[in-house]
Amino acid sequence: MWVSPELSGRALLVADDDEDNAELLAFIVRGAGAETRIAHSAAGVLNLVATGWEPDALLLDIGLPDMDGYALLQELRKKPLLSRVPAVAISGHVGSGDKSRAADAGFAVHVAKPYDGEAVVHLVAKLTSTPPDARIADDVRTALATGGVHAALALLNKGTSYRFTGVYCFEGNTLRSVSLFDRNNPSTRLGEDAPLRETYCSIVARERVPFVTADTMADARLVHHPARLTVRSYCGVLLRNADSTPFGSLCHFDVVPVVPPGDALALLEGAGPIIAAVVAG
Repeated sequence: MWVSPELSGRALLVADDDEDNAELLAFIVRGAGAETRIAHSAAGVLNLVATGWEPDALLLDIGLPDMDGYALLQELRKKPLLSRVPAVAISGHVGSGDKSRAADAGFAVHVAKPYDGEAVVHLVAKLTSTPPDARIADDVRTALATGGVHAALALLNKGTSYRFTGVYCFEGNTLRSVSLFDRNNPSTRLGEDAPLRETYCSIVARERVPFVTADTMADARLVHHPARLTVRSYCGVLLRNADSTPFGSLCHFDVVPVVPPGDALALLEGAGPIIAAVVAG
């Protein structure tokens, strides 16, 4: 079950004129630990914040009956306590123009209905959490600017004992290689595609959480996994689109057992969103 208390302590404002949709979204984020208040109109939203209540994030339907979500956000931004609170635009429209209009209006991201509940939870957690270590982010961005994804993978690989560090995309039942760094052959830039179910990235895709194994042959979770004899160690995280829907993985792996350094997973998690933004375009 993907629901976790990753929104514990967060206060969220949910606005949707459809009562069922509002209750569903509130139910999803409450399941991850958030506290919510619901409004079904722009007037209802303004009444809630007029009490001095300060939500940690705003989840606003664009098609509210009395004022659209774009105009509502502009009104909310006039209030000092809400001038910098992250806002998510939710609508039934999925065109690039809708995303651009949401961005121009000041929304952090546009989410189309029907939405992926786990992705919404992850998105709100990301928007309301402390950003990753600035040094990690700066180093990854510099590597991307100077040498592209391959250089960023080389940077991430440097502090480990893994031979390989790669970026992969989920394409139906196939795991497609996007970029690969091979410590033994640094000129290699692309790995092989593989059936998704025969890879450890399938676990990351299915569970939507990081997966680490130091020795697949000694890992009881992998007794029946088809890759356990060939890929003996793995450390991977999920890559997500701007709306937090999953599309791929960033991982270290090797053909021999490797005990990951203590910061390996944190570095992948910090670098993942930056690399994802480049790969997803």
